[in-house]
Amino acid sequence: MNTVFKLYYHLWSLSFLASVFALKELLKKGRILKLVSTGVFTFISLILVTAGGINAFIFSSLGKLPPALNGLAYLREEDPELFSLIQWANKEVKGSPVVLEAYGPPYQKFARISVHTGWRTVLGWRHVAHLRGSAFYQTKQRMEDIKEIYQTADINRAKMLLKKYQVRFITAGRLEEKTYGREGIEKFLLYPRDFPLIFKKDKLKVFAVNY
Repeated sequence: MNTVFKLYYHLWSLSFLASVFALKELLKKGRILKLVSTGVFTFISLILVTAGGINAFIFSSLGKLPPALNGLAYLREEDPELFSLIQWANKEVKGSPVVLEAYGPPYQKFARISVHTGWRTVLGWRHVAHLRGSAFYQTKQRMEDIKEIYQTADINRAKMLLKKYQVRFITAGRLEEKTYGREGIEKFLLYPRDFPLIFKKDKLKVFAVNY
């Protein structure tokens, strides 16, 4: 996969350059072919220029932070809750504990805690787990267990599943409420001995797990 990331995007630039020479050869074949190939090339060029312009506009509107080496700087404005949690985690928590957080599609805000802290999580990006050797039934089971922990009203069942994955921290924020609903998540507040609240920033909470 790393080879793909390093080479794949550059191949588009090289392919574009090669297509110019390919078009030149096609134009030598005849008038009809010349018209068709010119039309196709023009059409594709318009699509690429339009798509490139839209892409540049989107990325230029994401923020105006100055260039820096701090990959977390954007979170200070975009997600202050998460930024505060990361700062707290890096300062107060040692090692790489297991954190429970909402599961969802890749390239979105899911797995946000484990991505920014280095903590282990019950399930992050599913396709990456498959690339690392996990079977589909294993990741599916983890998806179902995460959902059940957040949604079940049976506290003993939740504790059993948490122990199964040796979860040390539970994340409960806007993303978890949107994904699994608020009712099941509120049960953690009802059992402070089992799930002491150790971090809170606006709507984002982190509970510790006592077995």
